[in-house]
Amino acid sequence: MIVVVDDQPILVKVMRAHLMAGGFVDVVGTTDPTEAIPLAKRKNAALMILDITMPVMNGLEILQKMREDDELAETPVLIATASSCPKRKSRALALGA
Repeated sequence: MIVVVDDQPILVKVMRAHLMAGGFVDVVGTTDPTEAIPLAKRKNAALMILDITMPVMNGLEILQKMREDDELAETPVLIATASSCPKRKSRALALGA
């Protein structure tokens, strides 16, 4: 199961569509960053795709919480973002994205 998390509904829809067109049939998405961790656990996520810049909880905060959680610590994470901030990139890589 692939879990896509982005606060922009159209981006979640587009990413899901492209992944499914590429043969990944189990793809879910949410626009609510606070739902990312519970959703990943419920769906037994094999991969998370996170946006960095989201309100309430950003992708780096989600990634940090995942790395601290025994169930999600080893889950692969891709960061999908328009941000070009080198500090954010370094932080994401340091957390294992």
